[in-house]
Parts: sequence; C-alpha cells; structure tokens
Amino acid sequence: RVASGLLGTRVEEMPSPSRRRTRLAVVFPVLGLPLVARAEIVWGAASAAYQVEGFRAADGRQPSVWDAFDTPGVSAAGVVRDRKPNGLTNVFQGETAADAVQDYARYNETADLYKSLGFGAARLSLSWSRLLSYTPSAQGLPAATRNEAGIQHYRSVLAAYRARGVLTAVTLFHW
Repeated sequence: RVASGLLGTRVEEMPSPSRRRTRLAVVFPVLGLPLVARAEIVWGAASAAYQVEGFRAADGRQPSVWDAFDTPGVSAAGVVRDRKPNGLTNVFQGETAADAVQDYARYNETADLYKSLGFGAARLSLSWSRLLSYTPSAQGLPAATRNEAGIQHYRSVLAAYRARGVLTAVTLFHW
C-alpha cells in the first residue's frame, strides 16, 4: 500500500469500486511539511489516427501532412515534402501507414479490446483531413468545409467506446 519514492514521496493505493481505476494519495514533503494531493488514475492506452486508421481516401478524407511526409508525390498544403534535402526518404524502407491496422473500419473491435484489457480510458486523435475538406478559394488560399461523413465516423467511434464504459480523450493535433 505504501511505497517509497523519489525525495521521500509516498504513494498509497486507496480502495476503488472499479478495477479499471486506481485512487492514489501522494504525499510530497516540502520544507518539512507534507502536501497531500489525491487523484484518481484511470488506466488506458493511446493511438493516433494516422498510425491506426488506414483508409486514406474513405469518406472524403484528403491528404494530411503525414501522408505527404511518407508518400512520394502526395502534397498537403504544399509545405511537407516526402524527402529530405539530401534526397533520402523520410521513412524507413518507404513504409507508410496507408493500410495501418484498418481501425477506420474496425473501431468496434478496438473498443472491445480496450474493455477486455480492463482499460478505463482511450486517448485518440482525429484526422483533420477527414473532418474538413479543402478547396482553393478565389484568393488562392484553401477554404475549409465540414466533411459530414468524417464527422459522423468519429461520432460513431466515440459512441463505441462510451457504450463499453471507456472514457475518451481526444488529441486535437498529433504530429
């Protein structure tokens, strides 16, 4: 129940009604006086849309900066290149996440896996190039419009985790 830590920090596990949550009381000695912080830790795992989704062109998704970074001939906003100045590719042996683990179509299986592993939380990112579509405007700058199919997809993903009692946290931009 009590462990010694750096600078005398003690961590005490407290009873919790859920096996997926750990409640901790942490005591920090500062100037000889203990400060107590109580926190509830929810154990989970994290993923990034680019690394797991695949289905790069599904439901109106456009190239992202990651696609341009790892795929020859793909451009995203004209600023990310697929090669370094010395001509070498940006990724090992030209591998890309074009297929990934196909979580775009298998997110229900992933949510089931989180639940079966006892995770109480999932941190995931959204692909902005799936949520927004860009077209050139009259001024030559890209104009963004909502991609309803992408929005609905992520609503379904979040609902799948919620239905299994898994809390979600969204990373707004993963680079």
